[in-house]
Amino acid sequence: GAVFYYDYQDFQGFETVVDDIFGVVTGLGNLGDAEHFGADLEALWSPPSIEGLTLQAAATWLDTDIVESEFVETSALIDFVAGDPGDPIVISPTEGRPRGFAAEFSYVLGGQYERRINDTLTAAATLTWSWRSEFEDNSIFAFDGGLFAVDSYGLLTGSVSLASRSGWDVSVIGQNLTDEIYVTSATSDDLLSYGQIPVRPRSWQEQVRKAF
Repeated sequence: GAVFYYDYQDFQGFETVVDDIFGVVTGLGNLGDAEHFGADLEALWSPPSIEGLTLQAAATWLDTDIVESEFVETSALIDFVAGDPGDPIVISPTEGRPRGFAAEFSYVLGGQYERRINDTLTAAATLTWSWRSEFEDNSIFAFDGGLFAVDSYGLLTGSVSLASRSGWDVSVIGQNLTDEIYVTSATSDDLLSYGQIPVRPRSWQEQVRKAF
């Protein structure tokens, strides 16, 4: 296991600012200073009664804080609903809030079984389940935070392979085996349109490698 701490100076992120012509717009900028504190824990176990089997478990906890920032946030959605998009009637300081798009918890569970078929061939199979908790942007506004939120999701990945002593390796890899419908990010065009970016469904990959 490990405990880690990161101190970010002038970290970059998306900021909402007020433009005299376009009203509330989003751009990339330096938002201030932030601190990350977290812990990793990993375990491996090879049961002595089952030769070739390896089990793995790993977990991460992450806490993020914006410790110093002069930036204040505005909400294009709330200002539009209020009837005056050019006048940011709702503002909120960024300092003291967590950083956006950072999951607090994640874990991985996996196993691999390897078996020698003969003097030249070895077969292997792996299965991995990974999960991460929900996260959103660092908006304090319920409207914006909800629209930018990304739900928690878990993914199952597996593979089977056949390797030879001559350096050849043939494998079939399955991604998102449960065909989970999930997104990894959400965005806005500053014109009150909000969208989530989905990731590909169940997929298969064939792989052939040769070591020289």
